[in-house]
Amino acid sequence: MSLTPWDFSGLGMGFGLYRPRRPSYTFATQCSRQRSESYRYATRRETDIAEQSEDFIDDMMRKKRKASYIKATRKMDEIELDNVINENRNHVGNDTREQNHVCQKHNVKEVVIEENSKTPEPYEDPEEPTPSSSEQGSSIPSIIMFTFKKNLIVLCASFILIFSSFRAIQNLQSSVNTASNLGIITMSCVHGTTVLTCLLAPVVINIFSAKWSLALGMLCYLIWFGANFYPRFYTLIPTALLAGLGQGILWTAEISYVLKLAFDSARVTKDLLEHEMFRFHGIFLACFQTTHIWGNLISSILIGQKPKPVSSFGNTSMFPDGMIKIPDCGVLHRCQTNKFMEEDSVSKFSGVLWKLMCSYIVLGFIGFLLIVILLDRIGARIDTESSGYQMLVDHVSQMVTHKTFRLLIPLLIFTGLQQGFMYSDFNQHYVTCTLGEEYVGYTMITMGICSMLGSILVALTGKRIPREVVLGFGGIMHIALMIGFLIWIPDNHPVLFFVLAGAWGVCDAVWQTQCNTLICLTCVDEPDIAFANYRLLQSLGLTIAFCCGTFMCVSAKLYMLMTMLVVAIMFYVLAEYRVRHVDEDDVFEDHN
Repeated sequence: MSLTPWDFSGLGMGFGLYRPRRPSYTFATQCSRQRSESYRYATRRETDIAEQSEDFIDDMMRKKRKASYIKATRKMDEIELDNVINENRNHVGNDTREQNHVCQKHNVKEVVIEENSKTPEPYEDPEEPTPSSSEQGSSIPSIIMFTFKKNLIVLCASFILIFSSFRAIQNLQSSVNTASNLGIITMSCVHGTTVLTCLLAPVVINIFSAKWSLALGMLCYLIWFGANFYPRFYTLIPTALLAGLGQGILWTAEISYVLKLAFDSARVTKDLLEHEMFRFHGIFLACFQTTHIWGNLISSILIGQKPKPVSSFGNTSMFPDGMIKIPDCGVLHRCQTNKFMEEDSVSKFSGVLWKLMCSYIVLGFIGFLLIVILLDRIGARIDTESSGYQMLVDHVSQMVTHKTFRLLIPLLIFTGLQQGFMYSDFNQHYVTCTLGEEYVGYTMITMGICSMLGSILVALTGKRIPREVVLGFGGIMHIALMIGFLIWIPDNHPVLFFVLAGAWGVCDAVWQTQCNTLICLTCVDEPDIAFANYRLLQSLGLTIAFCCGTFMCVSAKLYMLMTMLVVAIMFYVLAEYRVRHVDEDDVFEDHN
């Protein structure tokens, strides 16, 4: 081993000779050298002072927290900065070890070498206690996430209970309350009032907050459930208006509450707000699709226990020559109801009606109690700074001035039209006319299950299959189903009814999932107003579908649905082109 002061092992590409530094120089120029608190305070930069002044409250809050909590709630830029600092320290430590090895070759004093080889210990504040091992696994973030999950589960469970009852009653209105089209007029009042209430609901939510607005909307539903014990015009119509008022408040409050949960979760998990919105809305919609199952199952079981009449009227057309009976169900319906059926429709359900309404009121009351007792009041409101008139103007202006959202208006209205056709015409003129009222619930259960499975399938394949392909498949399948309803004469075999209802549920899943996705993508700045307008337009479609049931035949409604679907797809193509075109422009602008 050579003892020369020159180190030829450092011969580089420039043929330079590198002389080792003294240990004192190495120690003095270490990047990770620990300075005192007074030195750091005296040499701090102006930017550090500005940042400290801007985040003074946040810094004071973080000083009172434990080290494990501060570590769990760090921002992404702080984590990246810590990683860079650790890499620099490791790099400096390796350079120091190499220099110490060189110094050992020159017989530097052992005391200096030992001091130089030591890694500087981090600064420890004597006032701040060192967290123990139990404090490292603090449960504060897990408690916060548990609160988010608990509120979402309570909200989903309450909506499942209240809308299981509402949808079951809605499906039976056109089959039970057939006198003077009482059931269809009732549902038209419910959804028509919802159209107006969606514009005024933000004022109610700002006054009572989202939690108590949810409770108020469910209370309006319970009053309408009770009116169905004695279905008459003077009992159902006023309570239907009240139910429509509650429905608009309920859906707007749900949107506000879910968005507030997504925003708070994004702050805690440091994830993007759009990702949390997709996740929370996806879970809620998947749970909400099960509302087709439970209430309809109760109605099918109870109505199935009712004794069947010996003879039926209104299901056949009588011809004088030979008394040939041809069923007038489906598209053969002549837009005229039999007066005997109108008078007998309420009396034949008098015994079962009480059992049904008692079951539905109990389910709805349990959902109401879940909201009042278990749901947390998280301060979810629409816009506390704007007046009621200003919020009304914001809702209307988004539908008029937002270039992408107004292209989606025909598609949003169609989602309500196609649901109204199934709830009203399919249940009355296909299922009840051919199989009986006890099969209404079973066919709606089939549609609900297929809709739920279709939503899950669309969500799983969304990353691999383009959005326009999914919507194109849904449009072709839906038009094929409408053509099938036009050429199909219903018979007494129930299998085909279930197949058609399930296929319609898959199409409904396509429209529901893709409409929510498009709204999240196009209305990022004001998602609460966009979702409220979505419920408004969907309720408008349901109102048109139920109102048309009083004077239009089944075939005319199917032609209207096909025309509306073609128009909606045409406008959707323009909206999809605009979304992609705007995204490309944003990319080029960022690049330039």
